[in-house]
Amino acid sequence: MNSFTDNDPIREGISYYLISISRGDTLYRTGNEKASAGPYARTASNMEDNRLRSSESTNEAPTDISLTSNQIAENKPSGTFIGEFNTDDPNEDDVHTYSFISGTNNNSSFTIVDDTLYSNEIFDYETKSSYMISVRTTDTAEASYDKDFTITITDVDELGIDITSIDNTHFSILPNPFIYSTVIRSNKEGIIIRKIEIFNAAGIKIKQYNDIDSDQFVLKKDDLEPGTYYIRLTSEDVYYLKFILQ
Repeated sequence: MNSFTDNDPIREGISYYLISISRGDTLYRTGNEKASAGPYARTASNMEDNRLRSSESTNEAPTDISLTSNQIAENKPSGTFIGEFNTDDPNEDDVHTYSFISGTNNNSSFTIVDDTLYSNEIFDYETKSSYMISVRTTDTAEASYDKDFTITITDVDELGIDITSIDNTHFSILPNPFIYSTVIRSNKEGIIIRKIEIFNAAGIKIKQYNDIDSDQFVLKKDDLEPGTYYIRLTSEDVYYLKFILQ
């Protein structure tokens, strides 16, 4: 039994495997149909239309990752949508998964769900205005591509107070951020807290504590939602403080 190949004159990259059988040879079919028509009517084939493709599609690794948005405003709650990842891949129909890779980055401040990036904390522009994440895209053949992204925290107008008005010299808030409670304490002897007003990031006053008359005050979470808040503290003067509730 002899065999030879012949290139398809129309479709590039496709060849036919032809098998010629001399008298006395026994032919065993391995496919569902035997050749009965076409240019190779008296040859054997184990694929539809009497053809065997000489090469199968070869997987190629992804070449790039993009992110639809890389910005998030400060004070947004944890779990806020940021953007979606997309992959450039020579294999157009390939499917990709996304994950963080270790390194010098801020991956823990974010989460990836499927192809979507979410925040994993409440960001404060005045504390840190940009974060770096390292992301890997992996295709179905386990080929991958890595890329770093910078996530920018955008500033918002909070209570119309210039950041230089925030005073950490006369009073401290510890811990800050906090989950259940924190202590507002005078840093200088003889300074007494008279009144505390709490404003949300939109500048709306939501709480007020009067007649404190002490050098410290325990602030509890109570019904406050996670986010950034401002305090207007009245003593012998008026001071502005800022805290983050997680």
